[in-house]
Amino acid sequence: AGALLWPISAASVLAVLAGSALHGLGGSPALQERERGADRLLAEALGALSQLPTRAEILERLPKLLAELSLGHVTVLTRSPAGDGLLLLHSSFPMEWPAERVLPWTSVCGRSWRSGQPIYVADVRSDPGYLPYPGRPTRCDLALPLRQQGEVTAVLNLEDTLPLSPWRQSNLTRFATTVGHLLSTLAEREEARLSQELARSMAGQSSLEQAAEQVDRQLREGGGEVAGRRARGLLRAGAVLRVVAPEVSPELSAAAAEVHRRPVCREDLSGVRLAFACADSASVNDQVAIWAREAGVFCNQTGQAESGDLRLGATWQQQSLLAQFSSGRELPFLAQALRDHFAATLPAGLGERLPGWTARRERSLELEDRDGLSALRSEIRAFLGLPEAVQ
Repeated sequence: AGALLWPISAASVLAVLAGSALHGLGGSPALQERERGADRLLAEALGALSQLPTRAEILERLPKLLAELSLGHVTVLTRSPAGDGLLLLHSSFPMEWPAERVLPWTSVCGRSWRSGQPIYVADVRSDPGYLPYPGRPTRCDLALPLRQQGEVTAVLNLEDTLPLSPWRQSNLTRFATTVGHLLSTLAEREEARLSQELARSMAGQSSLEQAAEQVDRQLREGGGEVAGRRARGLLRAGAVLRVVAPEVSPELSAAAAEVHRRPVCREDLSGVRLAFACADSASVNDQVAIWAREAGVFCNQTGQAESGDLRLGATWQQQSLLAQFSSGRELPFLAQALRDHFAATLPAGLGERLPGWTARRERSLELEDRDGLSALRSEIRAFLGLPEAVQ
C-alpha cells in the first residue's frame, strides 16, 4: 500500500489536457494565461491521484483535489444497489444529504451515467431534471462519466456559480477520461496479480462455470475493493450475497442480503453454494478455501491457486446472449481483449432481432418445419457475415 503505481509527471499530463485544443483558445492573453494556469493545476491533480493505491482512495480524494482548484462544488456519485438512480459517494464540502437519497436517472448526473457522455448545463434553472444540493447556489452543472475498463462506474459532477468556458469543459472532460484510465490500470494490475497467484486450476473449468450459474447463495470473505468488484457481476446474475469481513465497504453492505462484520468462521459456509475468498490476508483466504473444499463448496480465492477450484473469465452479455472468454491463468488481458474485440465486431441491431429469431425457431420446431429452421440458420449466419454452414 502506498507504492507508486504509475508515475505521471505534471508536464506529461498537461500535454494530454491541452493537446490540439491549445491553438483553439481565443480571448485575451490574460484569459489564455488563466486557463493555462488552471490546466497546470489539473495536471498536478492527476499526478497526485496517480500515486494513490486503490480505486476507493482515488474517488475519495478526487472532489477535494478539484475543490482546491476553485472549481466550485465537486461530488462523485455511483449507482445505487437497487439500480433506481445514483447515490452520493463523496463531496468536496460537508453537507446535509441523506446517505440513502437517490438521484433519479432523469437528473443531470443520471443522464450522463446512462448515456456515457459528458453533459453540461449552462443554466440549471432551464433544466427540469436538475436537483440542487442544499445550501449550494449553482449556475452551471457539468457531469462527467468515469469509465473503468470500458464501463461507467461513477460520475464526477462539478457545479459552479460561473459558467465554464468551452476550453475548460474540454479539458475537464479529458481530465475525467484520464482518471478513468487510472482506474482501469489499477483494476487490470489487481486482476493480473490475482491471476498470477492462481498457479493451477481444476481441469473441469467449463463444468464449474456452468455450476456457478445455478448459485442461489454466495459467500464473500473480504469486504473491500476486490469483493466489491466481484459482487457487481454476481448481483447482475441474481445472486444473493452473504458478506463476512471485519470491515465492509458501504457499497457492498448495501448490496448484500446478510452482512457480518467479524472474522469468517467455518459455520459461515452453511447453506452456501459458492464462496469467494477476497481478504487481504493470504492465510484467511487459504483457510476459507480449505473449509469450502471440506464442505463441497466451489471456491474462488485470491491466495494460493492450489487452494481454490473456480476461475471466472471475461464475460460479455446482451439480453439473453452470454459469452465468456478465458486464456487460463497466464494472460487475463488476452481474455479481456478477446471479449472487447468480440463485442466490437458484432453488427448493430443484433439485440432487436433476437425476439423474432427466437419466435421463428420455436414455431418451426412446433411445426417440424425443417426448411424454416434452415432458412433461419442461413439468415443468422448472413447477418453475422459468415458463410453458409456445412450440413
